[in-house]
Amino acid sequence: MPSLVTARLLGSPQILLDGAAAPAELLWRKHLALCIVLWTAPERSRSRDQLIGLLWSDKSDGAARHSLNEALRVVRRAAGPETIESVGDYIRWSAPPELDTDHFAELERTSPEAAAALVSGPFCDGFAVANANEFESWIQSERGRWGARAVDVLVRAAAEAEGRGDARTAGGFAHRATELDPHSDVATQALIRAHWLAGNRTEALTAGERFRNRLAEELGRVPEAQTTALLDRLRRSRNPERPAGSANPERQLPLVGRHESLSQLLAGWRSVGTMPTPRLLTIIGAQGSGRSRLLEELTARATLEGATVATVRAVDADRLNPDAATLGLARHGLGMAPGIAGASPDALAAFLQRIPSWNDRLLAGQS
Repeated sequence: MPSLVTARLLGSPQILLDGAAAPAELLWRKHLALCIVLWTAPERSRSRDQLIGLLWSDKSDGAARHSLNEALRVVRRAAGPETIESVGDYIRWSAPPELDTDHFAELERTSPEAAAALVSGPFCDGFAVANANEFESWIQSERGRWGARAVDVLVRAAAEAEGRGDARTAGGFAHRATELDPHSDVATQALIRAHWLAGNRTEALTAGERFRNRLAEELGRVPEAQTTALLDRLRRSRNPERPAGSANPERQLPLVGRHESLSQLLAGWRSVGTMPTPRLLTIIGAQGSGRSRLLEELTARATLEGATVATVRAVDADRLNPDAATLGLARHGLGMAPGIAGASPDALAAFLQRIPSWNDRLLAGQS
């Protein structure tokens, strides 16, 4: 009876036979390469000529066929005589193996986070076979194919975590995506977003600059327009850095149980552009219910989507100054809004009289 093979291929290869470590003779490089090629083939089947071309092309035809037959004998001895069958000129792995690549393929469309949990590194990370150039070309192609799928899943898993307010988990997924493909714009965008939503403004911008420098030095190209636009929006933003070791631990925790509220706020914000009149979104809740935390999430996401965010906190003393709220907004973001220089001269003069720093911003906008 053939043994049940359990194989992890999305990372350094790990092979079990009936739940136990595979014998050393099966893990010999060309024997394991033969198994991997068969496991990942359509219908687990390859022709003898294909196998010889991949693994023994450096030998004469007779010697290559002898080496293939010897490798098949060793694999059958280790995994069971019925493990591999010959059908004409084809070699077939008869007992379906349990492969992480198969599980990944089942999950990648419907459950990105579950699929992402299966990815521990590049396809067959570190595995190579001496004197088998065709196999090296084949496995590099497989690494590229599975790597692209893994990056896509990790980026979508990061988006899922981001959507429920868990920037920390989103950052973990995004970081793994950039490790798999350091030149991926979408992976870098996910990492920048995760840092930003976690309140780490400096790290978000630093990640973007590292990416820009890496592309220039290693590939001689620049980031895609979407990455550049994202970084430009964040540089212009006045969103504050979340301090390390903040005294308020809630600010450092995921937004647990508030996904529905956040979704409602985001839907309201995103509808503004389609409305002919201004809209007011109000967050109502008892003290300590997390209203400020929700507002942080909303404003951080609005900034990522290109909004100009101005925030101000009202205090009792503001009752004595009817202009306090307006001036507070002007000092903390309104002055960075696109088109501010197009306001009426009288309005601009009134603000410039109260906020001299606007002079520099307006002059910068005109240059």
